[in-house]
Amino acid sequence: MSSILLDQNNPVVQLCIRGVQAEMHDQIAAAQAAYQQAWVMRQTALDGCIAAHYCARHQPPTTMLEWNRIALEQAQLVEHAAISDFLPSLYLNLAWSYEQTDQCALAVEHYRLCLASLIGLEASPYHTMIQESALAALQRLDR
Repeated sequence: MSSILLDQNNPVVQLCIRGVQAEMHDQIAAAQAAYQQAWVMRQTALDGCIAAHYCARHQPPTTMLEWNRIALEQAQLVEHAAISDFLPSLYLNLAWSYEQTDQCALAVEHYRLCLASLIGLEASPYHTMIQESALAALQRLDR
């Protein structure tokens, strides 16, 4: 998550880390359970954004879309400076969800929002990966 400062003592963050570790051992059901528990335990909009972002993983397209919408909605409740580095990823994931559910106009809109949200962020491997992914998607969608 780029330079978002996450409190490693936050139970939501700990559960998401546990979920990622489970994924690394192909324990997808355990990962999803950890992400769902993180969602239940959320205390703030930032917690909700993080938990929803992870809840979207390994889901069918319509469920993934809903979780990605929730993640962005939660992010929009957080002070911009605290979430600005994470917004490109949120837009990218939501755009991908729209693309996967054949909502190409919304996908294009969110890929463009993704690119716009990169403006002013420091150059980094994260920045490059997000930018290249969004540009490739727009080219794929011929927009």
